[in-house]
Amino acid sequence: MEGRNFLAGDFTIADTITGHAVIMSRRVGVDFGALPNLSAYADRLEARTAFKAAD
Repeated sequence: MEGRNFLAGDFTIADTITGHAVIMSRRVGVDFGALPNLSAYADRLEARTAFKAAD
């Protein structure tokens, strides 16, 4: 994820599928402390307007 905002550069369906797994993992307590790029990716996904509207 380093140097990219989303998996393919721009937001795609791949981010919807992968992002769900990443976000749910964080919500159940998986520690991403050693994975700062993955944590930042989840933050970017959660900051999207569509995510906020659906959450």
